[in-house]
Amino acid sequence: MINTYPTQKKEKKLPARRKALVLTLLFVVSLYLGTGARAYWNARSEYEKGLSCIEKGDKEGALEHLERAITWYYPASPYASRAAELMWRMAEQEERKGNNAEAFTIYGSIRSAFYMCRGLYTPGKDWIRKCEKKMALAFAGIPTDLVTEKSKTFEQRANEELALLSGPGRPDPVWALIVELGFIGWMASITGFIFMALIRDGGMRVGLALFWGILFVCFFLLWLIGMSRA
Repeated sequence: MINTYPTQKKEKKLPARRKALVLTLLFVVSLYLGTGARAYWNARSEYEKGLSCIEKGDKEGALEHLERAITWYYPASPYASRAAELMWRMAEQEERKGNNAEAFTIYGSIRSAFYMCRGLYTPGKDWIRKCEKKMALAFAGIPTDLVTEKSKTFEQRANEELALLSGPGRPDPVWALIVELGFIGWMASITGFIFMALIRDGGMRVGLALFWGILFVCFFLLWLIGMSRA
């Protein structure tokens, strides 16, 4: 006898491991995009506040907001560079007035702001190098009462300051990479535990639970160690 009832198509289900991997990747991508969107809008907001302060003649407020705009650096955002450009102009104005100490502070703020964004790589390297040269010259032009400094020429003071500023700094790129790997592994182990070790009826696969639990602890410790060393 011929079966006249329509056959039901079997739904294709992703294996548990593949499902966990897909969910982890989606989580990481959404986290990256969400962080980028937040950084973009915050940088834009701080930049616009800085412009508003400049129009009002509030130099201190402008520098504060523009520095914050740089610290909200994100690769696709133009506001960090725009904020640095405005701060650079303000520092040059102080130089022309002979206020070397003020110029030194502003250049240092640009440099520090980009260093605060440092992770797997250092953004704004050109700005950092330019600021270090300007800071060295500004420092050499600041009057000093120290006997050891008075005996040095302008060029000597500038060169010594530049060598000090351009020396190696933190965070270390290798440890920064370890921090990133530790965090991703930490999140992935949580996802793996939920979707592979737990059973719908409330039970647990002991072997898989132990495996993902050990991974969780290892990656979490790796993340903590990386944070302390970076």
